[in-house]
Amino acid sequence: PRPRRAVSVCSTAVQSAGWVCADDQGLQIALSTELTPELIREGMARDLIRQVQQLRKDADLEIEDRIRVSYHDQGGLLADVVREWNEFIRTETLADQISTAPSPHNSAKPVAIGDAKVLIWIERVSAAT
Repeated sequence: PRPRRAVSVCSTAVQSAGWVCADDQGLQIALSTELTPELIREGMARDLIRQVQQLRKDADLEIEDRIRVSYHDQGGLLADVVREWNEFIRTETLADQISTAPSPHNSAKPVAIGDAKVLIWIERVSAAT
């Protein structure tokens, strides 16, 4: 019989566009970095929540205060986001209502929500008791 030789096998992952790959101790992981329209809308919803929470803070509202959120979006990019994520946004911001307005209120704050340039404002509906 022929003597046996040790053979080394090397395996490498090739990263393709739109993916991030890593390996450690024999475990390989690949994550897609593609931003789907659904992920973009979710990110915009979270941007809106953050901006509304900042308005609440700036207005010195109590945590329990209920509000009404209004926005003016000339490009119309936010309407689908608000329609799809309405309940989540209202729950996270304690908003009774989120609505679009044909013209901005004088207290409106200009913000970027994803690629949309929007004017938003809030009104306290009921105070904490």
